[in-house]
Amino acid sequence: MSSTISYKKLAKLFGLQKDREGLILRYLNERDNWESHLQNTKSFILRSAKNKQKGTAVILGSGWWLDIPYEELAEMFNKLILVDISHPNQIKHKAKKYNNIELITADISGTLKSIYEIKRGGNTILAPDDFIVETNNFGFGKKNEADFVVSLNILNQLSFFAKKYLIGNDIFSENEANIIAEMIEQKHIESLPKNKSCLIVDYLQFDYDNDNNLLSESNRLKIDLPKDKIKKEWIWDFDMLGNFIKNRIVKFKVAALQV
Repeated sequence: MSSTISYKKLAKLFGLQKDREGLILRYLNERDNWESHLQNTKSFILRSAKNKQKGTAVILGSGWWLDIPYEELAEMFNKLILVDISHPNQIKHKAKKYNNIELITADISGTLKSIYEIKRGGNTILAPDDFIVETNNFGFGKKNEADFVVSLNILNQLSFFAKKYLIGNDIFSENEANIIAEMIEQKHIESLPKNKSCLIVDYLQFDYDNDNNLLSESNRLKIDLPKDKIKKEWIWDFDMLGNFIKNRIVKFKVAALQV
């Protein structure tokens, strides 16, 4: 039983749409706290782009463009492709101002339609090892056609929303869903064109009480990052107002890698 479900519907079904709306609201409330993180991200992207061929640049997980130096990249490259599972109307309007910016919708994880098919009974998956994580081209042609690719703060999101849906709909147990989540993260890194890509990801979470006492530290990834590839790290003051986790201050540790 094949599906023609749209990416927009998938985004809503898996919670990506709600998460994106929550993200822009959090940014508006935390604008000053996010500034350092956003500037670090933009600076690393531009630094990584300098020694690349200047044909086509691709941003995976473009979202609200908050952390993308899109004006500089549009000037630097002949073509700038921004990929996400859906694009806000405000972003579609902004993109029209640039002749060399293209918006593409794609399931960057390579899994959502397959998971949706399992839920509606189209496929029978007996174990996580039978589940195939597609190595897709993100909708922009052959991977080697891109001169520069950025995976932008999406690695843990790709696995998180898939895992949440698998567990929430009783498709797999938590342990089984963790195996698939790990597969998704590993496959994503493998899919990035070698020596042409950079990866930016928040990989550790720190929870503090209102007196700034550290309560817990947790991994946001199922895989280990290649430490020898990490070029820069910083702290993202993600939620200082206690909205993400009630009565908790939440900070992320971000790693920026050349891959």
